Amino acid sequence: MFRYFLALLISLLLILGTAGCLPSPADLIREMMGSKSTGSQQQAGPAGGAGGAAGGAGGGGVVFNLPRQFSDSQGQNNWYYFYGSPTGRLTEATWDNLVAPWGTVPQYDWNGGPRESGPRYLEITGRDLNDWRNPGPGGFLQPGEGADITFGWKAPQPGTIQISAMLNTSGVDANATSETDDGVWLSIWKGSTCLTDEKRIFRGNNESNRIDHATQKVSATVAAGEMIYFYVRRGNWQDCDGMYYSFSISYNPVSDLDPPVSRHRQNGNQMNLTATDNRSGVAVIEYRYGDLPWSKYEGPITLPPGTYKFIYRAVDNMGNTEPYHHLTVNLNF
Repeated sequence: MFRYFLALLISLLLILGTAGCLPSPADLIREMMGSKSTGSQQQAGPAGGAGGAAGGAGGGGVVFNLPRQFSDSQGQNNWYYFYGSPTGRLTEATWDNLVAPWGTVPQYDWNGGPRESGPRYLEITGRDLNDWRNPGPGGFLQPGEGADITFGWKAPQPGTIQISAMLNTSGVDANATSETDDGVWLSIWKGSTCLTDEKRIFRGNNESNRIDHATQKVSATVAAGEMIYFYVRRGNWQDCDGMYYSFSISYNPVSDLDPPVSRHRQNGNQMNLTATDNRSGVAVIEYRYGDLPWSKYEGPITLPPGTYKFIYRAVDNMGNTEPYHHLTVNLNF
């Protein structure tokens, strides 16, 4: 008798599920097991975190983004970390906390390899690996001695993609000291074909030659397995070439590939920050000043006395990062 009623129940579920009245039996089983299907597949985030491809309401589709999807594994979330150029030799960077010639550094990152086995000084950091909404090391790159940096993305399927890129010099002051320093150049490639003109970013020897950030946007048709490269070409000298970066790719033409816009309001020693993003929404506002690391904005900031640069930026829920704003604070109590 029990088997008869069980067979009748399964038949009824199959009829209702096919008619669209109920979820499929497979989904019902998943729900009972505590793992209901969302109806779409998302790639796993980096080790210890949840940085998979983002989408959802307002976002306009799945977006691949660095540094949101930054991880400690080559190829995770379709991203690769190289030094070299798309037209020459590309060498996979090394993941550890040893950076020549400095030795041990505070965080693990992609670099040229220990004991000067690869280019010295080279570093690529992400955000907090456990929660990308926390700034962590800030999403930073530093070209190496005689070495360019190239980020690679492998297309998981054929189609037309939208691509955006942003580089922002980490140097707030235009005080590059070497006469040979000339910044870096940013371009986007599909395989060995350049899709954009190069754009220069330079900390500057003075305010007249400072170029604090550059953006690039382009679309491309890709086959499954084809590579897109974000190429950061080192200039004459690697000193003062540290950069913050943000790279986004989507197959959906209406995806959110634009960063938020943030603003500040200062009243004495109180600093208030706000940001807006009409697409995917603001994930975090962050700031830093003096020699302090990036911090998440969680309410009015009480500024210490002194004269210093204050910088801030916003990141949206797709991971698009705004070039920072900066101002000089002068507080003497």
